[in-house]
Amino acid sequence: MGIILNIWMYLTPIMYPPSLIPGRLRSIVFSINPMVAFVDAYRNLILVGRFDQWDEFARTTIFSIFVFTLGFSLYRRLQPAFADVL
Repeated sequence: MGIILNIWMYLTPIMYPPSLIPGRLRSIVFSINPMVAFVDAYRNLILVGRFDQWDEFARTTIFSIFVFTLGFSLYRRLQPAFADVL
């Protein structure tokens, strides 16, 4: 899990501009990384002073709600077995 989180951190353009990622790879990284929309929105709000990524923000929000619902339902289903494992 630590390796995956490390790779995810470096694939999220926080300390470098998104233009440094090659074009074909950029579309793949941006489509599977939900943090890109939030980081890009904050960068534009702070540096430019406007918010133009409503479609990316909506897509990321819907994806986040889906992952939360999936994780919560899995948690509720596996919750009775937690006491046995601990």
